[in-house]
Amino acid sequence: MRKLLSKTAGATFNEERPNLTLCVRKDCIEFIYKGNPGVYIIVNMIGVSDDEILIFANWGTYFNRIQNPQVQLPRLEKCCPKLFAAFLNESSDGIRHIRLGNKKNGEMEGFAISLPGSPDKSLLECITTEVLNAVEKLIDTNLKFYHELYKNPPFPAWKDDLKELWN
Repeated sequence: MRKLLSKTAGATFNEERPNLTLCVRKDCIEFIYKGNPGVYIIVNMIGVSDDEILIFANWGTYFNRIQNPQVQLPRLEKCCPKLFAAFLNESSDGIRHIRLGNKKNGEMEGFAISLPGSPDKSLLECITTEVLNAVEKLIDTNLKFYHELYKNPPFPAWKDDLKELWN
């Protein structure tokens, strides 16, 4: 599963949707949004269970830098209030911070929106207007998080480490 940002699309765009395309992978579907020239934002759709799908923006291991929550979280709250709310799953728009995988097979974390799935449909068949709206909302919100961290990082190294979000 690719991380949030990439310099390559990894798929072809068509005339009907010149800024959004998708790529079917073995374990997920990638929605790829064309931002500025040479900048692509990637959001993944995965099946969590028969009746739940997850729209997920992969931040990799970026938040592993939180080693001392008593000191770091208050600074994060002050500098990046929107990110802080989502990190604590207190966001009003349904976006929550989650961890996927395990230490043995690889761990990822990021932000997600949970949507109802269907046991009798493939992941590809679950793409609806509701899913596309969730993808757009997650892309927009993650870009806001990125800009919060870039413009006002709680610690100087956090700004420099944003390069970890690139594939």
